[in-house]
Amino acid sequence: MDPTICAFGVSAGQFLGFLVHERGIEITQRSVNAIKNIQPPENKTELQEMIGKINFVRRFISNLSGRLRHYLLSNECTVICKANVVKYMLLAPILKGRVGKWIFFLTEFDLRYESPKAIKGQAIANFIVEHRDDLVGSVEIMPWTLFFDGSVCTHGCGIGLVIISPRGACFEFSYTIKPYATNNQAEYEAVLKGLQLLKEVEADTIEIMGDSLLVISQLAREYECKNDTLMVYNKKCQELMKEFQLVTLKHVSREQNIEANDLAQGASGYKPMIKDIKVEIAAITADDWRYDVHQYLQNPSQSASRKLRYKALKYTLLDDELRNLEQFTNGQAKASNKSLIKLIKRKISDYPRQWHARLPEALWSYRMAYHGSIQVPPYKLVYGHEVVLPWEVRIGSRRTKLQNDLTADEYYNLMADEREDLVQSRLRALAKVTRDKERIARRYNKKVVPKDFWEGELVWKLILPIETRDSKFGKWSPNWEGPFQIHKVMSKGAYMLQGLDGEVYGRALNGKYF
Repeated sequence: MDPTICAFGVSAGQFLGFLVHERGIEITQRSVNAIKNIQPPENKTELQEMIGKINFVRRFISNLSGRLRHYLLSNECTVICKANVVKYMLLAPILKGRVGKWIFFLTEFDLRYESPKAIKGQAIANFIVEHRDDLVGSVEIMPWTLFFDGSVCTHGCGIGLVIISPRGACFEFSYTIKPYATNNQAEYEAVLKGLQLLKEVEADTIEIMGDSLLVISQLAREYECKNDTLMVYNKKCQELMKEFQLVTLKHVSREQNIEANDLAQGASGYKPMIKDIKVEIAAITADDWRYDVHQYLQNPSQSASRKLRYKALKYTLLDDELRNLEQFTNGQAKASNKSLIKLIKRKISDYPRQWHARLPEALWSYRMAYHGSIQVPPYKLVYGHEVVLPWEVRIGSRRTKLQNDLTADEYYNLMADEREDLVQSRLRALAKVTRDKERIARRYNKKVVPKDFWEGELVWKLILPIETRDSKFGKWSPNWEGPFQIHKVMSKGAYMLQGLDGEVYGRALNGKYF
């Protein structure tokens, strides 16, 4: 049966209608052709012959279980079904009828019940296979961005560089170069210095942007470099660019390269002339609730309404300008004074007329008590030693007794050690307060969704100041105006806006008003 160990050297042969060779047992090509070339029945006789053959095969397959009887009797069989029928039939007492016969015959076999596995995972796998997506995911590599510019004037020559990392960190550099250089040479000096800086930070993918079309085109080999001096710069830049995996060159306008331009002009000593532009402000009379408060603070009158007097308590006049008192108060000091005010109330509740005498006691108890925010008394953070209470001196606590037994040198050494530990205690208290503030900020901003806008996007702006009402619409006045276009992205979430007609908004606005 195994051609590999046959003593006669037979490599392959037919046995019982099958082909036996070194790869295993296979069906002969004759049997395959017979099945492929079988003709369908054309009359009643052929149909009866085919049905007879099928019945013969069916009886043959059904009788195969008798041949496997000795395998079932000697091995453990696992029956997988939803209900434990085998357990019910084998453990229950002998029943009459058909169930009793089943139990009698099943006792010959070693059967074990097993519940079917969940098919949820298989169903999901089949669904994914049937509805597969041929799209291939791609990972976008963020490059290092280099903005460069050179400046040449009568005062000197300089270059400016702005490098932005893939994570958005911005680095600005400005250098003064040798005099008597042309503007194109200064531009090449800026590119060369920028490539050297990017090489030091081990950047792989870079994007070079500048407002010099000549330099960008020559580096991209779109223009031919014919100047001998510029050819030396171009060759050095090309050698450095070969050390990066990917280099992208892009020409931008001067408005997009304003930061590098300012750095280059500052390095060259160029001072732009600033012309004073007279601004005329038109006075518009409108219904504004602040006008009544302003008039009342200028000329207080008892005839003013009670609502106006209460509202005026929150404002003051500085240089004839209405200011809110809340902006001059310290919220952290207010929160810290809450516990102190509670202690003062407890002390003066019994002696209301002697509050000035009870105030030092309240301050003393506040300073010597442990606080949850810093886990240490404020007294210890100042002097480096815990306060000695009056009852400890009177009764004689263990701490005071040990302190009295110390010599002057030992006491001095202990105080010196506590002074060294004082810095660590202050740092730990500061770190504890910082962690608490960060935790509160995370909790407070848990549901805050940051809003980021890009140049060219259209936004609607909240009408400022808030609650400004139009005299025509009254309480039905709109709260939003626009649309406006993002003109420039500033730092710390501020944006410059411009109208659809191209007119730039006067000042930068925070993104929370969009």
